[in-house]
Amino acid sequence: MRRNYFLIVLGFLFMFQGYLYSIDIKFISDNKYIPIDLMFNPDITNYSKMVDYTVFSVRIMTQTESGNEVFINGHKTTVPVSVPYYLKFGKNIFIIEIKNLKNKTSKSFRIVIQRYPIKPIPVIFIDADKMIPDEPKMSAKMYCFTNYSWGTGMPYLKSACEAYNIKIELRGKSSVTNDQNQAVPKSQFAVKVFGQNGKEKIVSILGLPEDSDWVLNGPYSDKSLLRNFLAYELAREMGMYAPRTVFVELYLNQNKSLVSTNDYFGLFLLTERIKPSPDKVDIAIGKADKFSVGYIFKKDKPDEAMVTFTSFSKTAWEIEYPKKKKIIASTILPLSNYISKFEESLISMKFSGTESYANYIDTDSFIDYMILNIAARNADAFVFSTYFYKDVNGKIMAGPPWDFNIAFGNINYYDCYYCNGWWLPYRYLPSKLMKDPSFVKKLIARWYELRQNVLSDWNVEFIIDQITIRIDEAQKRNFQEWPVLGVYLWPNPLPLPKTYEEEILKLKYWLITRLKWVDQNIKGIANLPPEKWSK
Repeated sequence: MRRNYFLIVLGFLFMFQGYLYSIDIKFISDNKYIPIDLMFNPDITNYSKMVDYTVFSVRIMTQTESGNEVFINGHKTTVPVSVPYYLKFGKNIFIIEIKNLKNKTSKSFRIVIQRYPIKPIPVIFIDADKMIPDEPKMSAKMYCFTNYSWGTGMPYLKSACEAYNIKIELRGKSSVTNDQNQAVPKSQFAVKVFGQNGKEKIVSILGLPEDSDWVLNGPYSDKSLLRNFLAYELAREMGMYAPRTVFVELYLNQNKSLVSTNDYFGLFLLTERIKPSPDKVDIAIGKADKFSVGYIFKKDKPDEAMVTFTSFSKTAWEIEYPKKKKIIASTILPLSNYISKFEESLISMKFSGTESYANYIDTDSFIDYMILNIAARNADAFVFSTYFYKDVNGKIMAGPPWDFNIAFGNINYYDCYYCNGWWLPYRYLPSKLMKDPSFVKKLIARWYELRQNVLSDWNVEFIIDQITIRIDEAQKRNFQEWPVLGVYLWPNPLPLPKTYEEEILKLKYWLITRLKWVDQNIKGIANLPPEKWSK
Protein backbone atom coordinates (compact mmCIF):
# COMPACT_ATOMS: atom_id res chain seq x y z
CA MET A 1 0.00 0.00 0.00
CA ARG A 2 1.39 3.36 -0.98
CA ARG A 3 1.44 6.00 1.72
CA ASN A 4 2.40 9.64 1.71
CA TYR A 5 3.72 11.50 4.71
CA PHE A 6 3.06 15.13 5.42
CA LEU A 7 4.57 16.85 8.45
CA ILE A 8 2.54 19.87 9.40
CA VAL A 9 3.93 22.08 12.14
CA LEU A 10 1.08 24.22 13.32
CA GLY A 11 1.23 27.84 14.23
CA PHE A 12 -0.82 26.80 17.24
CA LEU A 13 0.89 27.53 20.50
CA PHE A 14 -0.33 27.89 24.06
CA MET A 15 1.58 30.80 25.58
CA PHE A 16 1.74 31.10 29.35
CA GLN A 17 4.10 33.86 30.43
CA GLY A 18 6.85 32.50 28.20
CA TYR A 19 6.04 28.82 28.64
CA LEU A 20 5.21 26.99 25.47
CA TYR A 21 2.86 24.29 24.29
CA SER A 22 3.07 23.22 20.68
CA ILE A 23 1.22 20.64 18.62
CA ASP A 24 2.70 18.84 15.62
CA ILE A 25 0.46 16.78 13.37
CA LYS A 26 1.80 14.15 10.99
CA PHE A 27 -0.81 13.12 8.42
CA ILE A 28 -0.44 9.65 6.92
CA SER A 29 -2.71 8.74 4.00
CA ASP A 30 -2.85 5.83 1.59
CA ASN A 31 -3.97 8.21 -1.16
CA LYS A 32 -1.88 11.22 -2.13
CA TYR A 33 -4.83 12.96 -3.81
CA ILE A 34 -6.81 13.47 -0.63
CA PRO A 35 -6.08 16.96 0.72
CA ILE A 36 -6.11 17.82 4.40
CA ASP A 37 -7.96 20.77 5.84
CA LEU A 38 -6.56 21.82 9.20
CA MET A 39 -8.38 24.40 11.23
CA PHE A 40 -9.25 25.63 14.69
CA ASN A 41 -12.59 26.46 16.22
CA PRO A 42 -13.25 30.00 14.92
CA ASP A 43 -15.36 30.84 17.97
CA ILE A 44 -12.39 30.47 20.29
CA THR A 45 -10.07 33.46 20.21
CA ASN A 46 -7.98 32.84 23.31
CA TYR A 47 -7.23 29.15 23.73
CA SER A 48 -4.97 29.68 26.72
CA LYS A 49 -7.92 30.70 28.90
CA MET A 50 -10.30 27.92 27.90
CA VAL A 51 -11.16 25.19 30.39
CA ASP A 52 -12.19 21.70 29.34
CA TYR A 53 -12.73 18.68 31.58
CA THR A 54 -9.09 19.07 32.45
CA VAL A 55 -7.18 22.30 32.25
CA PHE A 56 -5.01 21.58 29.25
CA SER A 57 -6.63 19.17 26.82
CA VAL A 58 -7.67 19.13 23.20
CA ARG A 59 -10.19 17.20 21.16
CA ILE A 60 -9.57 16.24 17.57
CA MET A 61 -12.69 16.17 15.40
CA THR A 62 -12.35 14.16 12.20
CA GLN A 63 -14.61 14.27 9.18
CA THR A 64 -14.17 11.73 6.37
CA GLU A 65 -16.39 9.86 3.96
CA SER A 66 -18.04 6.65 5.12
CA GLY A 67 -15.84 3.59 5.04
CA ASN A 68 -12.70 5.47 6.01
CA GLU A 69 -10.79 4.42 9.09
CA VAL A 70 -9.17 7.09 11.24
CA PHE A 71 -6.35 6.34 13.68
CA ILE A 72 -4.96 8.92 16.12
CA ASN A 73 -1.60 7.96 17.61
CA GLY A 74 -2.26 4.36 16.64
CA HIS A 75 -5.71 4.12 18.22
CA LYS A 76 -8.78 3.83 16.02
CA THR A 77 -11.45 6.46 16.55
CA THR A 78 -15.01 5.23 16.40
CA VAL A 79 -16.76 8.58 16.57
CA PRO A 80 -16.13 11.89 14.78
CA VAL A 81 -14.95 13.57 17.99
CA SER A 82 -12.07 11.91 19.79
CA VAL A 83 -11.65 11.54 23.53
CA PRO A 84 -9.61 14.31 25.15
CA TYR A 85 -5.87 14.30 24.54
CA TYR A 86 -3.94 15.74 27.45
CA LEU A 87 -1.10 18.10 26.64
CA LYS A 88 2.24 18.27 28.35
CA PHE A 89 4.71 21.12 28.23
CA GLY A 90 6.75 21.23 25.05
CA LYS A 91 5.93 19.44 21.82
CA ASN A 92 2.81 17.29 21.54
CA ILE A 93 2.69 15.07 18.45
CA PHE A 94 -0.50 13.65 16.97
CA ILE A 95 -0.13 11.11 14.18
CA ILE A 96 -3.33 10.95 12.12
CA GLU A 97 -3.59 7.89 9.86
CA ILE A 98 -6.38 7.47 7.32
CA LYS A 99 -7.06 4.10 5.70
CA ASN A 100 -9.38 2.95 2.92
CA LEU A 101 -9.53 6.36 1.24
CA LYS A 102 -11.01 6.44 -2.23
CA ASN A 103 -9.14 8.01 -5.13
CA LYS A 104 -11.30 11.12 -5.44
CA THR A 105 -9.87 14.59 -5.44
CA SER A 106 -13.21 16.07 -4.39
CA LYS A 107 -13.11 14.46 -0.99
CA SER A 108 -11.28 16.09 1.88
CA PHE A 109 -10.24 15.18 5.37
CA ARG A 110 -10.73 17.71 8.12
CA ILE A 111 -9.14 17.96 11.53
CA VAL A 112 -10.55 20.47 13.98
CA ILE A 113 -8.62 20.99 17.19
CA GLN A 114 -10.95 22.42 19.80
CA ARG A 115 -10.87 23.58 23.36
CA TYR A 116 -14.20 24.22 24.95
CA PRO A 117 -15.35 27.16 27.07
CA ILE A 118 -16.55 26.76 30.62
CA LYS A 119 -19.79 24.81 30.86
CA PRO A 120 -21.92 23.79 33.83
CA ILE A 121 -20.70 20.79 35.79
CA PRO A 122 -22.33 17.58 34.49
CA VAL A 123 -24.87 15.84 36.70
CA ILE A 124 -25.09 12.11 37.45
CA PHE A 125 -28.26 10.54 38.85
CA ILE A 126 -27.98 7.08 40.42
CA ASP A 127 -31.21 5.28 41.25
CA ALA A 128 -30.31 2.46 43.63
CA ASP A 129 -33.63 1.85 45.47
CA LYS A 130 -31.78 0.84 48.65
CA MET A 131 -28.64 1.56 50.64
CA ILE A 132 -25.48 0.78 48.69
CA PRO A 133 -23.38 -1.90 50.44
CA ASP A 134 -19.64 -2.10 50.93
CA GLU A 135 -19.76 -5.36 48.99
CA PRO A 136 -20.93 -7.06 46.91
CA LYS A 137 -21.99 -4.68 44.17
CA MET A 138 -25.74 -4.10 43.77
CA SER A 139 -27.68 -3.30 40.60
CA ALA A 140 -28.76 0.28 39.91
CA LYS A 141 -29.46 2.75 37.11
CA MET A 142 -27.18 5.68 36.27
CA TYR A 143 -28.13 8.71 34.19
CA CYS A 144 -25.76 11.44 32.97
CA PHE A 145 -26.86 14.98 32.15
CA THR A 146 -24.81 17.81 30.67
CA ASN A 147 -27.41 20.47 29.87
CA TYR A 148 -29.08 22.31 32.70
CA SER A 149 -29.81 25.80 34.00
CA TRP A 150 -26.63 27.53 35.09
CA GLY A 151 -26.37 27.82 38.84
CA THR A 152 -29.27 25.50 39.67
CA GLY A 153 -27.63 22.10 39.64
CA MET A 154 -30.81 20.67 38.14
CA PRO A 155 -30.82 19.20 34.62
CA TYR A 156 -33.45 19.39 31.96
CA LEU A 157 -34.85 15.88 32.07
CA LYS A 158 -34.70 15.54 28.28
CA SER A 159 -30.97 16.14 28.15
CA ALA A 160 -29.65 12.78 29.38
CA CYS A 161 -26.41 11.77 27.68
CA GLU A 162 -27.14 8.13 28.30
CA ALA A 163 -28.75 5.74 30.74
CA TYR A 164 -26.58 2.92 32.07
CA ASN A 165 -27.24 -0.35 33.85
CA ILE A 166 -24.63 -0.48 36.59
CA LYS A 167 -23.51 -2.39 39.62
CA ILE A 168 -22.25 -0.21 42.44
CA GLU A 169 -20.59 -0.58 45.84
CA LEU A 170 -18.75 1.50 48.40
CA ARG A 171 -15.02 1.57 47.78
CA GLY A 172 -11.73 2.65 49.33
CA LYS A 173 -10.03 1.49 52.51
CA SER A 174 -10.31 4.92 54.14
CA SER A 175 -13.49 6.03 52.38
CA VAL A 176 -15.99 4.20 54.61
CA THR A 177 -14.04 4.77 57.83
CA ASN A 178 -10.85 6.79 58.24
CA ASP A 179 -7.67 5.76 60.04
CA GLN A 180 -9.26 6.84 63.34
CA ASN A 181 -12.13 4.38 62.71
CA GLN A 182 -14.53 7.28 62.22
CA ALA A 183 -17.33 7.02 59.67
CA VAL A 184 -16.95 9.03 56.46
CA PRO A 185 -20.53 9.96 55.45
CA LYS A 186 -19.66 11.23 51.96
CA SER A 187 -19.02 7.79 50.52
CA GLN A 188 -16.86 6.81 47.56
CA PHE A 189 -18.27 4.44 44.96
CA ALA A 190 -17.02 1.85 42.50
CA VAL A 191 -19.22 1.55 39.41
CA LYS A 192 -19.27 -1.16 36.75
CA VAL A 193 -21.40 -0.77 33.60
CA PHE A 194 -23.38 -3.68 32.15
CA GLY A 195 -25.28 -4.17 28.91
CA GLN A 196 -28.81 -5.51 28.49
CA ASN A 197 -27.33 -9.00 28.09
CA GLY A 198 -25.89 -8.86 31.60
CA LYS A 199 -22.27 -8.68 30.42
CA GLU A 200 -19.82 -5.88 31.14
CA LYS A 201 -20.23 -3.01 28.71
CA ILE A 202 -17.43 -0.73 27.54
CA VAL A 203 -18.71 2.86 27.37
CA SER A 204 -17.38 6.40 27.21
CA ILE A 205 -18.89 8.47 30.00
CA LEU A 206 -18.81 12.26 29.70
CA GLY A 207 -16.10 12.15 27.06
CA LEU A 208 -13.61 9.99 28.95
CA PRO A 209 -12.01 6.99 27.19
CA GLU A 210 -14.18 3.89 27.01
CA ASP A 211 -14.21 1.43 29.91
CA SER A 212 -16.61 -0.53 32.07
CA ASP A 213 -15.08 0.35 35.47
CA TRP A 214 -15.32 3.79 37.06
CA VAL A 215 -14.80 5.48 40.41
CA LEU A 216 -16.90 8.26 41.91
CA ASN A 217 -14.50 10.00 44.29
CA GLY A 218 -16.13 12.49 46.65
CA PRO A 219 -13.64 14.85 48.33
CA TYR A 220 -14.61 15.18 52.00
CA SER A 221 -11.70 15.92 54.32
CA ASP A 222 -10.07 17.70 51.35
CA LYS A 223 -12.19 20.84 51.50
CA SER A 224 -10.40 22.42 48.55
CA LEU A 225 -12.03 19.58 46.54
CA LEU A 226 -9.02 19.81 44.22
CA ARG A 227 -6.11 17.77 45.51
CA ASN A 228 -6.62 14.63 43.42
CA PHE A 229 -7.47 16.67 40.34
CA LEU A 230 -4.39 18.87 40.84
CA ALA A 231 -1.99 15.94 41.33
CA TYR A 232 -3.27 14.08 38.27
CA GLU A 233 -3.16 17.21 36.11
CA LEU A 234 0.44 17.97 37.11
CA ALA A 235 1.41 14.34 36.47
CA ARG A 236 -0.03 14.43 32.96
CA GLU A 237 1.79 17.65 32.15
CA MET A 238 5.01 16.05 33.33
CA GLY A 239 4.44 13.27 30.80
CA MET A 240 3.04 10.55 33.05
CA TYR A 241 -0.24 8.75 32.63
CA ALA A 242 -2.63 9.71 35.42
CA PRO A 243 -6.32 8.84 35.74
CA ARG A 244 -8.51 11.22 33.75
CA THR A 245 -11.29 12.91 35.67
CA VAL A 246 -14.51 14.88 35.26
CA PHE A 247 -16.12 16.89 38.05
CA VAL A 248 -19.79 15.94 38.42
CA GLU A 249 -22.62 16.69 40.83
CA LEU A 250 -24.14 13.48 42.15
CA TYR A 251 -27.76 12.77 42.99
CA LEU A 252 -28.07 9.46 44.81
CA ASN A 253 -31.43 7.83 45.46
CA GLN A 254 -31.21 4.99 47.99
CA ASN A 255 -34.92 4.35 48.50
CA LYS A 256 -37.86 3.46 46.29
CA SER A 257 -39.10 7.03 45.83
CA LEU A 258 -38.50 9.09 42.69
CA VAL A 259 -35.16 10.86 42.34
CA SER A 260 -35.49 14.45 43.55
CA THR A 261 -33.46 17.41 44.79
CA ASN A 262 -33.52 15.77 48.22
CA ASP A 263 -31.14 13.15 46.82
CA TYR A 264 -28.33 15.64 46.18
CA PHE A 265 -25.06 14.06 47.36
CA GLY A 266 -22.43 16.65 46.50
CA LEU A 267 -19.53 17.32 44.15
CA PHE A 268 -17.66 14.22 42.98
CA LEU A 269 -14.78 13.41 40.67
CA LEU A 270 -15.67 10.78 38.06
CA THR A 271 -12.34 9.00 37.73
CA GLU A 272 -10.79 6.29 35.58
CA ARG A 273 -9.70 3.09 37.27
CA ILE A 274 -6.03 2.16 37.04
CA LYS A 275 -6.20 -0.64 34.47
CA PRO A 276 -4.19 -2.04 31.56
CA SER A 277 -5.16 -0.33 28.30
CA PRO A 278 -3.39 1.41 25.40
CA ASP A 279 -4.98 4.64 26.71
CA LYS A 280 -4.03 4.01 30.34
CA VAL A 281 -1.35 1.65 31.65
CA ASP A 282 0.02 0.37 28.36
CA ILE A 283 1.01 -3.21 29.16
CA ALA A 284 0.28 -6.56 27.53
CA ILE A 285 -3.09 -8.09 28.34
CA GLY A 286 -3.42 -11.84 28.14
CA LYS A 287 -3.13 -15.07 30.04
CA ALA A 288 -1.34 -14.76 33.34
CA ASP A 289 1.37 -17.20 32.30
CA LYS A 290 4.86 -16.29 33.45
CA PHE A 291 5.82 -13.00 31.76
CA SER A 292 3.50 -13.23 28.76
CA VAL A 293 1.35 -10.59 30.43
CA GLY A 294 2.09 -7.22 31.99
CA TYR A 295 1.65 -6.49 35.68
CA ILE A 296 0.27 -3.66 37.79
CA PHE A 297 1.29 -3.95 41.43
CA LYS A 298 1.33 -1.66 44.43
CA LYS A 299 2.28 -0.86 48.00
CA ASP A 300 -0.90 -0.40 50.02
CA LYS A 301 -2.83 -1.36 53.11
CA PRO A 302 -3.52 -5.10 53.37
CA ASP A 303 -6.44 -6.22 51.21
CA GLU A 304 -7.80 -9.77 51.26
CA ALA A 305 -9.12 -9.31 47.73
CA MET A 306 -5.57 -8.95 46.41
CA VAL A 307 -2.87 -11.50 45.73
CA THR A 308 0.13 -10.55 47.85
CA PHE A 309 3.77 -11.59 47.82
CA THR A 310 7.02 -10.54 49.42
CA SER A 311 10.32 -9.71 47.78
CA PHE A 312 13.99 -9.71 48.79
CA SER A 313 13.51 -6.77 51.18
CA LYS A 314 10.53 -8.49 52.88
CA THR A 315 8.33 -5.78 51.39
CA ALA A 316 4.70 -6.86 50.92
CA TRP A 317 3.34 -6.17 47.43
CA GLU A 318 -0.18 -6.51 46.06
CA ILE A 319 -0.98 -7.44 42.46
CA GLU A 320 -3.65 -5.20 40.96
CA TYR A 321 -3.49 -6.86 37.54
CA PRO A 322 -3.97 -9.68 36.61
CA LYS A 323 -6.92 -10.13 38.93
CA LYS A 324 -6.81 -12.68 41.73
CA LYS A 325 -9.01 -15.26 40.02
CA LYS A 326 -6.68 -15.36 37.01
CA ILE A 327 -3.42 -15.71 38.93
CA ILE A 328 -1.70 -18.98 39.74
CA ALA A 329 1.39 -19.50 41.87
CA SER A 330 3.72 -19.75 38.88
CA THR A 331 2.50 -16.33 37.73
CA ILE A 332 3.77 -14.57 40.85
CA LEU A 333 7.26 -16.05 40.96
CA PRO A 334 8.74 -14.28 37.89
CA LEU A 335 7.54 -10.88 39.12
CA SER A 336 8.71 -11.56 42.68
CA ASN A 337 12.13 -12.67 41.41
CA TYR A 338 12.45 -9.62 39.17
CA ILE A 339 11.65 -7.20 42.00
CA SER A 340 13.99 -9.09 44.33
CA LYS A 341 16.87 -8.81 41.83
CA PHE A 342 16.22 -5.07 41.57
CA GLU A 343 16.17 -4.65 45.35
CA GLU A 344 19.26 -6.79 45.90
CA SER A 345 21.16 -4.79 43.31
CA LEU A 346 20.00 -1.49 44.79
CA ILE A 347 20.77 -2.46 48.39
CA SER A 348 24.20 -3.73 47.28
CA MET A 349 24.80 -0.26 45.79
CA LYS A 350 25.44 -1.58 42.30
CA PHE A 351 24.98 1.68 40.45
CA SER A 352 26.52 0.85 37.07
CA GLY A 353 27.41 -2.02 34.79
CA THR A 354 25.51 -5.17 33.94
CA GLU A 355 24.39 -5.69 37.55
CA SER A 356 23.13 -2.13 38.08
CA TYR A 357 19.71 -1.61 39.63
CA ALA A 358 19.00 0.71 36.68
CA ASN A 359 18.71 -2.37 34.46
CA TYR A 360 15.49 -3.20 36.29
CA ILE A 361 13.63 0.12 36.60
CA ASP A 362 12.86 3.09 34.40
CA THR A 363 14.74 5.72 36.40
CA ASP A 364 13.07 8.65 34.62
CA SER A 365 9.62 7.46 35.70
CA PHE A 366 10.84 7.04 39.29
CA ILE A 367 12.32 10.54 39.26
CA ASP A 368 9.12 12.16 37.98
CA TYR A 369 6.97 10.17 40.40
CA MET A 370 9.22 11.16 43.30
CA ILE A 371 9.22 14.82 42.28
CA LEU A 372 5.42 14.91 42.16
CA ASN A 373 5.27 13.48 45.68
CA ILE A 374 8.05 15.75 46.94
CA ALA A 375 6.12 18.78 45.69
CA ALA A 376 2.92 17.51 47.33
CA ARG A 377 4.73 16.24 50.46
CA ASN A 378 2.51 13.19 50.20
CA ALA A 379 2.78 11.09 53.36
CA ASP A 380 1.34 8.05 51.56
CA ALA A 381 4.02 7.97 48.86
CA PHE A 382 5.88 4.65 48.72
CA VAL A 383 3.79 3.50 51.71
CA PHE A 384 0.15 3.36 50.59
CA SER A 385 -1.67 3.84 47.26
CA THR A 386 1.66 3.58 45.43
CA TYR A 387 1.42 1.89 42.04
CA PHE A 388 4.01 0.38 39.73
CA TYR A 389 3.71 -1.52 36.49
CA LYS A 390 5.86 -3.72 34.30
CA ASP A 391 5.26 -4.77 30.71
CA VAL A 392 6.49 -8.01 29.16
CA ASN A 393 10.29 -7.73 28.85
CA GLY A 394 10.05 -4.17 30.17
CA LYS A 395 11.43 -2.39 33.21
CA ILE A 396 9.47 -1.43 36.32
CA MET A 397 7.72 1.91 35.87
CA ALA A 398 6.65 4.11 38.80
CA GLY A 399 3.01 5.22 38.82
CA PRO A 400 0.30 6.01 38.00
CA PRO A 401 -0.33 8.46 40.86
CA TRP A 402 -3.37 7.76 43.01
CA ASP A 403 -5.06 9.31 46.08
CA PHE A 404 -3.64 12.69 47.06
CA ASN A 405 -6.45 13.73 49.43
CA ILE A 406 -4.08 14.13 52.39
CA ALA A 407 -1.25 15.65 50.32
CA PHE A 408 -0.47 19.32 49.70
CA GLY A 409 -0.57 20.09 53.44
CA ASN A 410 -3.92 18.46 54.30
CA ILE A 411 -2.48 16.34 57.12
CA ASN A 412 -1.70 16.84 60.81
CA TYR A 413 0.93 14.14 61.40
CA TYR A 414 4.44 13.12 60.30
CA ASP A 415 5.17 16.88 60.15
CA CYS A 416 3.88 16.78 56.55
CA TYR A 417 1.64 19.80 57.16
CA TYR A 418 4.77 21.95 57.16
CA CYS A 419 5.85 23.46 53.85
CA ASN A 420 9.47 22.80 54.76
CA GLY A 421 11.19 19.51 55.46
CA TRP A 422 11.58 16.11 53.86
CA TRP A 423 9.50 12.96 54.05
CA LEU A 424 9.91 11.02 50.82
CA PRO A 425 13.74 10.65 50.90
CA TYR A 426 13.42 8.67 54.14
CA ARG A 427 11.11 6.03 52.66
CA TYR A 428 12.57 2.64 51.80
CA LEU A 429 13.03 2.73 48.01
CA PRO A 430 13.72 6.48 47.69
CA SER A 431 16.29 6.33 50.49
CA LYS A 432 18.21 3.62 48.63
CA LEU A 433 17.98 5.43 45.28
CA MET A 434 19.36 8.57 46.93
CA LYS A 435 22.65 6.77 47.53
CA ASP A 436 23.34 6.77 43.78
CA PRO A 437 25.00 10.11 42.92
CA SER A 438 23.96 9.91 39.26
CA PHE A 439 20.31 9.36 40.22
CA VAL A 440 20.41 12.31 42.60
CA LYS A 441 22.02 14.52 39.95
CA LYS A 442 19.27 13.66 37.45
CA LEU A 443 16.55 14.24 40.04
CA ILE A 444 17.89 17.69 40.95
CA ALA A 445 18.24 18.68 37.29
CA ARG A 446 14.71 17.48 36.54
CA TRP A 447 13.33 19.43 39.50
CA TYR A 448 14.78 22.71 38.25
CA GLU A 449 13.62 21.90 34.70
CA LEU A 450 10.04 21.37 35.87
CA ARG A 451 10.15 24.54 37.97
CA GLN A 452 10.53 26.45 34.70
CA ASN A 453 7.22 25.15 33.34
CA VAL A 454 4.93 22.51 34.85
CA LEU A 455 5.80 23.24 38.50
CA SER A 456 6.28 26.97 38.06
CA ASP A 457 4.48 29.20 40.55
CA TRP A 458 2.45 30.64 37.70
CA ASN A 459 1.33 27.29 36.29
CA VAL A 460 0.20 25.68 39.55
CA GLU A 461 -1.75 28.81 40.47
CA PHE A 462 -3.24 28.91 36.97
CA ILE A 463 -4.49 25.32 37.25
CA ILE A 464 -6.01 25.94 40.68
CA ASP A 465 -7.63 29.22 39.59
CA GLN A 466 -9.11 27.79 36.39
CA ILE A 467 -10.71 24.74 37.97
CA THR A 468 -11.91 26.79 40.96
CA ILE A 469 -13.76 29.04 38.52
CA ARG A 470 -15.28 26.00 36.87
CA ILE A 471 -16.66 24.43 40.04
CA ASP A 472 -17.61 27.67 41.81
CA GLU A 473 -21.38 27.19 41.70
CA ALA A 474 -21.13 23.46 42.41
CA GLN A 475 -18.87 23.87 45.46
CA LYS A 476 -21.51 26.12 47.07
CA ARG A 477 -24.12 23.39 46.72
CA ASN A 478 -21.63 20.78 47.94
CA PHE A 479 -20.98 22.65 51.19
CA GLN A 480 -24.69 23.27 51.71
CA GLU A 481 -25.11 19.50 51.67
CA TRP A 482 -21.90 18.87 53.64
CA PRO A 483 -21.40 21.89 55.97
CA VAL A 484 -17.84 21.02 56.97
CA LEU A 485 -16.03 24.31 56.28
CA GLY A 486 -14.40 25.37 59.55
CA VAL A 487 -15.09 21.91 61.05
CA TYR A 488 -12.28 19.51 61.94
CA LEU A 489 -12.23 16.35 59.84
CA TRP A 490 -9.35 13.92 60.25
CA PRO A 491 -6.56 14.68 59.40
CA ASN A 492 -7.08 18.45 58.82
CA PRO A 493 -4.27 20.62 60.22
CA LEU A 494 -5.02 23.78 62.17
CA PRO A 495 -6.07 26.51 61.64
CA LEU A 496 -9.29 25.52 59.85
CA PRO A 497 -10.38 27.89 57.07
CA LYS A 498 -14.01 28.94 57.46
CA THR A 499 -14.78 29.62 53.79
CA TYR A 500 -14.04 27.91 50.50
CA GLU A 501 -12.09 30.94 49.33
CA GLU A 502 -9.84 30.61 52.39
CA GLU A 503 -9.34 26.90 51.64
CA ILE A 504 -8.10 27.76 48.15
CA LEU A 505 -5.83 30.54 49.41
CA LYS A 506 -4.37 28.17 52.00
CA LEU A 507 -3.71 25.50 49.35
CA LYS A 508 -2.03 27.97 47.00
CA TYR A 509 0.08 29.51 49.76
CA TRP A 510 1.17 26.09 51.02
CA LEU A 511 2.14 24.83 47.56
CA ILE A 512 4.02 27.94 46.41
CA THR A 513 5.90 28.09 49.72
CA ARG A 514 6.68 24.39 49.44
CA LEU A 515 8.06 24.70 45.91
CA LYS A 516 10.30 27.60 46.91
CA TRP A 517 11.60 25.69 49.94
CA VAL A 518 12.50 22.69 47.78
CA ASP A 519 14.27 25.05 45.34
CA GLN A 520 16.54 26.17 48.15
CA ASN A 521 17.16 22.75 49.70
CA ILE A 522 17.02 20.04 47.04
CA LYS A 523 20.76 20.12 46.39
CA GLY A 524 21.22 18.60 49.85
CA ILE A 525 18.58 15.91 49.43
CA ALA A 526 21.15 13.10 49.47
CA ASN A 527 22.77 14.24 52.72
CA LEU A 528 19.96 14.39 55.25
CA PRO A 529 20.16 14.05 59.05
CA PRO A 530 18.41 11.16 60.80
CA GLU A 531 14.66 11.18 60.39
CA LYS A 532 12.54 12.98 63.00
CA TRP A 533 8.80 13.21 62.82
CA SER A 534 5.72 12.98 65.01
CA LYS A 535 2.26 11.54 64.53
